[in-house]
Amino acid sequence: MEFAMTFAPKLAGALVVLLIGLWITNWIVSILSRRMEKTKVDESLRPFLLSMVSVLLKVMIIFSAARIVGIQTTSFVAILGAAGLPWVWPSRQFEQLLPREFYCSCFVLTALVI
Repeated sequence: MEFAMTFAPKLAGALVVLLIGLWITNWIVSILSRRMEKTKVDESLRPFLLSMVSVLLKVMIIFSAARIVGIQTTSFVAILGAAGLPWVWPSRQFEQLLPREFYCSCFVLTALVI
C-alpha cells in the first residue's frame, strides 16, 4: 500500500505531462504546417519535416514522462543526442520557417529534460 501511495503521484504527474505534451506537439505541428503552406515549402518535403518534428517532440515528451516516473533516461538521451547530431543544423528552407530563437529554446528544453 505504501508503494502505491508513493508511486501514484509520480504516475499521475507523468500522465499529465504526457497528455499536455502531446496536445502541445499537435498544436506546434499544425502551426508549422500552416507556415509551410504559407511560405510555399515543397509539397514533397512537408510530410517529412512535419513527421520529423512530431516524432522528435514526442520522444522528448516520453523521456520527460519516464523521468518523472523515476526511470533513468540519461543514457538513452546521450545515444539519441549522438545519433541526431547531423540534424542540428537545419536546412535553409526549414530555417526560413522558424526563427533562430526557436532552435535555441528547443536546445534549452532538451537540456532541462536531461
